[in-house]
Amino acid sequence: MCNHISALITRKIPLTPHKTRDLVIKTTGKTLEQELIDFCTEPRCINEITDFLGLDHKDKANARFTSPLIKEGKLKFIYPDNPKCIHQRYLRADVEYTAEMQARVAELEKTDRHLEMEQMAIEFCRVPRTLGEIKDYVGLAGYDIVRVRVVQPLIDQGKLKLTHPHDPLYKLQKYVVTESSEGFESFVEDNIIAYCETPRTAEEVKAHFGIKQDLFYKVIRPLIAESKLIYTKPTKVGGKIIHKKLVKNETPQTPQIERTKPTENDIIRYCQEPRFVYEIMSEFGINDYTARQMTNKLIAEGRLIHTGFVGNRRHRKLRAA
Repeated sequence: MCNHISALITRKIPLTPHKTRDLVIKTTGKTLEQELIDFCTEPRCINEITDFLGLDHKDKANARFTSPLIKEGKLKFIYPDNPKCIHQRYLRADVEYTAEMQARVAELEKTDRHLEMEQMAIEFCRVPRTLGEIKDYVGLAGYDIVRVRVVQPLIDQGKLKLTHPHDPLYKLQKYVVTESSEGFESFVEDNIIAYCETPRTAEEVKAHFGIKQDLFYKVIRPLIAESKLIYTKPTKVGGKIIHKKLVKNETPQTPQIERTKPTENDIIRYCQEPRFVYEIMSEFGINDYTARQMTNKLIAEGRLIHTGFVGNRRHRKLRAA
């Protein structure tokens, strides 16, 4: 134990000269602080600054130089919201952190393994691949990890694209290289209306945009409600039924007249001739419950009466008493 302590005490520790910010460099005539500020016209990590200053540890560079210069506003962080970020770099305060700088820093932050995974993903996605397939191929553990570290950066760089761009988190989403012709159009209003210039069945629309029924109705129903798309009428040719199709509405939308609830006198005037209940519903734009509630009240008051049954149909008409 004593020998161990003695060895620690008598160990030769190399000493480095104490460099300060005011130290003048003989070759340039500038102080070490000015040299460092000029060096940081490009984003520099703490290890680069330590080597530039000729110090043996980054803590010395931080304590003697970068921290005081940050406080004095002569240097700035490129990630000011997270000063302790492992990818933190220092930049001269009067230099703007441009998009070109951001791209260079992003490339520098990538490890060899990261670059290898990106290249593997690009080669693997020559045909459309799911996120799970990419995850297994590059050897990462989770879906979120492969999306953040590999897939999304490649999409941002324009090297990969989505086969279903209308919904990045679509359950059938796949990824393919940008130059591939694989993939579908975005399922958005302009593309849908343009595709439906000629009548299309629901199956044709779903196949063209690569979507399932749930998303189809979620997007199509508002377009029909706004009269931007309409259904054609089903027709029968020979023994074959041609089902209704979606087509762009070429006619301007006519404003709908808002109907008010009819009065009892309105119903009695309409029933001067015998009428079925469904005829009353259609005439006044009311539902079955409202129609029967009003007609039953008028029958109870003796102001409407039932006629006999019509033909083989077990329905009776109503007429004014």
